[in-house]
Amino acid sequence: EATARNSATVMVWTLVSRVTGLVRVLIIGALLGPTYFGNIFQAGYVLPNTIHSTIAGPILAMVLIPSIVRALDRTGIGRAKEVLSRVAGKILTVAAIGVALLMACSPLVAWSFTAGVPEPMRHRAWVLTIILVLFVAPQVLLYGVCALSVAAQQARGRFALAAAAPASENLGSIVTVLLVCWAYGTGLEVDQAPIMMMVLLGIGTTLAVVLHAGLQLFGVYRCGLLTWPSRGCRNDPEANDAVARVLRSIPVAACPSVTNY
Repeated sequence: EATARNSATVMVWTLVSRVTGLVRVLIIGALLGPTYFGNIFQAGYVLPNTIHSTIAGPILAMVLIPSIVRALDRTGIGRAKEVLSRVAGKILTVAAIGVALLMACSPLVAWSFTAGVPEPMRHRAWVLTIILVLFVAPQVLLYGVCALSVAAQQARGRFALAAAAPASENLGSIVTVLLVCWAYGTGLEVDQAPIMMMVLLGIGTTLAVVLHAGLQLFGVYRCGLLTWPSRGCRNDPEANDAVARVLRSIPVAACPSVTNY
Protein backbone atom coordinates (compact mmCIF):
# COMPACT_ATOMS: atom_id res chain seq x y z
CA GLU A 1 0.00 0.00 0.00
CA ALA A 2 2.77 2.45 0.88
CA THR A 3 4.58 1.67 -2.38
CA ALA A 4 1.43 2.31 -4.39
CA ARG A 5 0.78 5.56 -2.53
CA ASN A 6 4.35 6.79 -3.05
CA SER A 7 4.24 5.82 -6.72
CA ALA A 8 1.00 7.75 -7.19
CA THR A 9 2.48 10.78 -5.43
CA VAL A 10 5.55 10.80 -7.67
CA MET A 11 3.40 10.25 -10.77
CA VAL A 12 1.05 13.16 -9.98
CA TRP A 13 3.79 15.64 -9.12
CA THR A 14 5.91 14.57 -12.07
CA LEU A 15 2.90 15.19 -14.30
CA VAL A 16 2.48 18.65 -12.74
CA SER A 17 6.15 19.35 -13.40
CA ARG A 18 5.88 18.23 -17.02
CA VAL A 19 2.74 20.29 -17.61
CA THR A 20 4.31 23.43 -16.14
CA GLY A 21 7.40 22.73 -18.24
CA LEU A 22 5.26 22.56 -21.36
CA VAL A 23 3.52 25.82 -20.40
CA ARG A 24 6.94 27.40 -19.90
CA VAL A 25 8.05 26.42 -23.41
CA LEU A 26 4.78 27.66 -24.93
CA ILE A 27 4.95 31.01 -23.14
CA ILE A 28 8.59 31.56 -24.08
CA GLY A 29 7.82 30.71 -27.69
CA ALA A 30 4.75 32.95 -27.76
CA LEU A 31 6.42 35.98 -26.17
CA LEU A 32 9.91 35.82 -27.68
CA GLY A 33 8.59 34.67 -31.02
CA PRO A 34 10.33 32.89 -33.93
CA THR A 35 13.44 35.03 -33.60
CA TYR A 36 17.15 34.40 -33.23
CA PHE A 37 16.88 36.02 -29.80
CA GLY A 38 14.23 33.47 -28.81
CA ASN A 39 16.36 30.61 -30.18
CA ILE A 40 19.41 31.79 -28.23
CA PHE A 41 17.47 32.00 -25.00
CA GLN A 42 15.75 28.65 -25.46
CA ALA A 43 19.06 26.92 -26.10
CA GLY A 44 21.09 28.82 -23.51
CA TYR A 45 18.95 28.63 -20.41
CA VAL A 46 18.68 24.82 -20.58
CA LEU A 47 22.43 24.38 -21.13
CA PRO A 48 23.29 24.07 -17.37
CA ASN A 49 20.77 21.25 -16.96
CA THR A 50 22.30 19.51 -19.97
CA ILE A 51 25.76 19.78 -18.41
CA HIS A 52 24.43 18.52 -15.07
CA SER A 53 22.89 15.54 -16.85
CA THR A 54 26.30 14.83 -18.36
CA ILE A 55 28.05 14.94 -14.98
CA ALA A 56 25.52 12.88 -13.07
CA GLY A 57 21.85 13.38 -13.85
CA PRO A 58 19.45 10.64 -12.68
CA ILE A 59 22.33 8.21 -12.24
CA LEU A 60 23.40 10.07 -9.09
CA ALA A 61 20.20 9.17 -7.25
CA MET A 62 20.33 5.53 -8.37
CA VAL A 63 23.86 5.22 -6.98
CA LEU A 64 23.54 7.34 -3.84
CA ILE A 65 20.20 6.14 -2.46
CA PRO A 66 21.38 2.55 -1.75
CA SER A 67 24.49 3.92 0.00
CA ILE A 68 22.41 6.16 2.26
CA VAL A 69 19.89 3.41 3.00
CA ARG A 70 22.68 0.95 3.93
CA ALA A 71 24.23 3.53 6.25
CA LEU A 72 20.85 4.18 7.89
CA ASP A 73 20.22 0.48 8.43
CA ARG A 74 23.67 -0.31 9.78
CA THR A 75 24.64 2.61 12.00
CA GLY A 76 21.87 5.20 11.91
CA ILE A 77 21.31 8.70 10.67
CA GLY A 78 24.70 10.03 11.77
CA ARG A 79 26.55 7.73 9.42
CA ALA A 80 24.06 8.42 6.63
CA LYS A 81 24.73 12.15 6.94
CA GLU A 82 28.46 11.47 6.86
CA VAL A 83 28.20 9.49 3.61
CA LEU A 84 25.93 12.12 2.07
CA SER A 85 28.27 14.92 3.16
CA ARG A 86 31.34 13.34 1.60
CA VAL A 87 29.61 12.39 -1.64
CA ALA A 88 28.17 15.90 -1.84
CA GLY A 89 31.62 17.39 -1.34
CA LYS A 90 33.00 15.49 -4.32
CA ILE A 91 30.00 15.89 -6.63
CA LEU A 92 29.62 19.61 -5.95
CA THR A 93 33.35 20.13 -6.51
CA VAL A 94 32.97 18.54 -9.94
CA ALA A 95 29.90 20.71 -10.56
CA ALA A 96 31.81 23.85 -9.53
CA ILE A 97 34.54 22.94 -12.02
CA GLY A 98 31.79 22.56 -14.62
CA VAL A 99 30.57 26.10 -13.80
CA ALA A 100 34.08 27.51 -14.20
CA LEU A 101 34.65 25.67 -17.50
CA LEU A 102 31.30 26.79 -18.88
CA MET A 103 32.09 30.40 -18.05
CA ALA A 104 35.58 30.14 -19.53
CA CYS A 105 34.23 28.52 -22.70
CA SER A 106 31.26 30.89 -23.02
CA PRO A 107 32.66 32.60 -26.16
CA LEU A 108 33.06 29.23 -27.88
CA VAL A 109 29.64 28.05 -26.73
CA ALA A 110 28.14 31.32 -27.96
CA TRP A 111 29.84 30.86 -31.32
CA SER A 112 28.33 27.39 -31.68
CA PHE A 113 24.85 28.74 -30.84
CA THR A 114 25.05 31.67 -33.26
CA ALA A 115 26.91 30.19 -36.24
CA GLY A 116 23.69 30.25 -38.27
CA VAL A 117 22.71 33.82 -37.44
CA PRO A 118 23.15 36.00 -40.53
CA GLU A 119 25.25 39.12 -40.64
CA PRO A 120 25.08 41.85 -39.48
CA MET A 121 23.27 40.41 -36.41
CA ARG A 122 25.75 37.61 -35.69
CA HIS A 123 28.16 39.60 -33.51
CA ARG A 124 25.32 41.04 -31.44
CA ALA A 125 23.82 37.57 -31.04
CA TRP A 126 27.24 36.25 -29.97
CA VAL A 127 27.55 38.94 -27.27
CA LEU A 128 24.03 38.30 -25.96
CA THR A 129 24.68 34.57 -25.80
CA ILE A 130 27.87 35.05 -23.80
CA ILE A 131 25.96 37.21 -21.34
CA LEU A 132 23.23 34.59 -20.96
CA VAL A 133 25.71 31.74 -20.47
CA LEU A 134 27.62 33.67 -17.79
CA PHE A 135 24.46 34.31 -15.79
CA VAL A 136 23.02 30.79 -16.07
CA ALA A 137 26.31 28.91 -15.52
CA PRO A 138 25.86 28.73 -11.68
CA GLN A 139 22.81 26.59 -12.29
CA VAL A 140 25.12 23.61 -12.90
CA LEU A 141 26.06 23.72 -9.21
CA LEU A 142 22.46 24.28 -8.13
CA TYR A 143 21.25 21.26 -10.11
CA GLY A 144 23.88 19.21 -8.30
CA VAL A 145 22.36 20.36 -4.99
CA CYS A 146 18.90 19.40 -6.28
CA ALA A 147 20.01 15.91 -7.34
CA LEU A 148 21.73 15.22 -4.01
CA SER A 149 18.68 16.49 -2.13
CA VAL A 150 16.30 14.29 -4.11
CA ALA A 151 18.46 11.24 -3.34
CA ALA A 152 18.52 12.08 0.37
CA GLN A 153 14.75 12.51 0.55
CA GLN A 154 13.97 9.36 -1.38
CA ALA A 155 16.38 7.36 0.79
CA ARG A 156 14.21 8.38 3.75
CA GLY A 157 10.99 7.48 1.96
CA ARG A 158 10.01 11.11 1.26
CA PHE A 159 8.85 11.57 -2.32
CA ALA A 160 6.27 14.37 -2.54
CA LEU A 161 8.42 17.51 -2.23
CA ALA A 162 11.26 15.96 -4.22
CA ALA A 163 8.87 15.42 -7.14
CA ALA A 164 6.94 18.68 -6.71
CA ALA A 165 9.84 21.14 -6.39
CA PRO A 166 10.80 21.20 -10.11
CA ALA A 167 7.43 22.78 -10.87
CA SER A 168 8.49 25.83 -8.84
CA GLU A 169 11.45 26.30 -11.19
CA ASN A 170 9.15 26.21 -14.21
CA LEU A 171 6.81 28.73 -12.61
CA GLY A 172 9.74 30.98 -11.72
CA SER A 173 10.98 30.91 -15.31
CA ILE A 174 7.47 31.70 -16.57
CA VAL A 175 7.19 34.70 -14.25
CA THR A 176 10.64 35.89 -15.34
CA VAL A 177 9.78 35.81 -19.03
CA LEU A 178 6.41 37.47 -18.45
CA LEU A 179 7.92 40.33 -16.45
CA VAL A 180 10.87 40.88 -18.79
CA CYS A 181 8.67 40.88 -21.89
CA TRP A 182 6.21 43.21 -20.15
CA ALA A 183 9.08 45.62 -19.52
CA TYR A 184 10.85 45.40 -22.89
CA GLY A 185 8.32 44.06 -25.36
CA THR A 186 7.74 40.83 -27.25
CA GLY A 187 9.12 39.37 -30.46
CA LEU A 188 12.35 41.39 -30.36
CA GLU A 189 15.24 40.35 -32.57
CA VAL A 190 18.86 40.34 -31.42
CA ASP A 191 19.51 43.75 -32.94
CA GLN A 192 16.49 45.19 -31.12
CA ALA A 193 16.74 43.58 -27.67
CA PRO A 194 18.79 45.54 -25.11
CA ILE A 195 21.59 43.80 -23.25
CA MET A 196 19.77 44.32 -19.94
CA MET A 197 16.90 42.23 -21.25
CA MET A 198 19.18 39.20 -21.59
CA VAL A 199 20.79 39.97 -18.21
CA LEU A 200 17.40 39.93 -16.50
CA LEU A 201 16.36 36.73 -18.26
CA GLY A 202 19.58 35.06 -17.12
CA ILE A 203 19.23 36.28 -13.53
CA GLY A 204 15.55 35.39 -13.32
CA THR A 205 15.91 31.85 -14.61
CA THR A 206 18.84 31.26 -12.26
CA LEU A 207 16.79 32.53 -9.31
CA ALA A 208 14.09 30.06 -10.35
CA VAL A 209 16.64 27.25 -9.94
CA VAL A 210 17.67 28.76 -6.58
CA LEU A 211 14.01 28.43 -5.51
CA HIS A 212 13.96 24.82 -6.69
CA ALA A 213 17.18 24.01 -4.81
CA GLY A 214 15.92 25.79 -1.69
CA LEU A 215 12.76 23.67 -1.62
CA GLN A 216 14.79 20.50 -2.09
CA LEU A 217 17.10 21.48 0.78
CA PHE A 218 14.06 22.13 2.95
CA GLY A 219 12.94 18.60 2.17
CA VAL A 220 16.34 17.26 3.25
CA TYR A 221 16.05 19.26 6.48
CA ARG A 222 12.62 17.80 7.16
CA CYS A 223 13.90 14.25 6.79
CA GLY A 224 16.85 14.88 9.10
CA LEU A 225 19.72 14.53 6.62
CA LEU A 226 20.68 18.16 6.07
CA THR A 227 24.46 18.48 6.24
CA TRP A 228 27.35 20.50 4.81
CA PRO A 229 29.48 19.07 1.99
CA SER A 230 32.82 17.85 3.30
CA ARG A 231 36.11 16.42 2.17
CA GLY A 232 37.51 13.01 3.00
CA CYS A 233 35.67 11.00 0.38
CA ARG A 234 38.78 8.93 -0.40
CA ASN A 235 39.07 7.85 3.23
CA ASP A 236 35.47 6.64 3.30
CA PRO A 237 35.13 3.40 1.27
CA GLU A 238 31.35 3.63 0.95
CA ALA A 239 31.32 7.27 -0.15
CA ASN A 240 34.30 6.72 -2.44
CA ASP A 241 32.61 3.74 -4.09
CA ALA A 242 29.44 5.77 -4.71
CA VAL A 243 31.39 8.63 -6.28
CA ALA A 244 33.48 6.24 -8.38
CA ARG A 245 30.35 4.60 -9.79
CA VAL A 246 28.85 7.99 -10.63
CA LEU A 247 32.01 9.12 -12.39
CA ARG A 248 32.26 5.85 -14.33
CA SER A 249 28.72 6.38 -15.57
CA ILE A 250 29.48 9.79 -17.12
CA PRO A 251 29.99 8.37 -20.65
CA VAL A 252 26.53 6.79 -20.47
CA ALA A 253 24.88 10.01 -19.27
CA ALA A 254 26.87 12.12 -21.73
CA CYS A 255 25.50 10.47 -24.89
CA PRO A 256 21.95 11.88 -24.74
CA SER A 257 23.28 15.20 -23.42
CA VAL A 258 25.64 15.61 -26.36
CA THR A 259 22.78 14.72 -28.69
CA ASN A 260 20.63 17.46 -27.13
CA TYR A 261 23.44 19.96 -27.51
